[in-house]
Amino acid sequence: MKFIHCADIHLDSKMETNLSSQKAKERKKEILNTFERMVAYAVENNVKGIIIAGDMFDTARITNLRLSR
Repeated sequence: MKFIHCADIHLDSKMETNLSSQKAKERKKEILNTFERMVAYAVENNVKGIIIAGDMFDTARITNLRLSR
């Protein structure tokens, strides 16, 4: 049985603490793209579950994330 374990994804984080607004926007896109690729990999490889340890989001309030698929 296959599982994927990941941690602290922080989708929709502002990312502006150490990054400019433009770099933060790019980083957010990279993180969302990586998450989408992980899910696609799981589907394609018969992974039974994805275990996310830590935070998927920074806050309870998130924006409408646009998935590329």
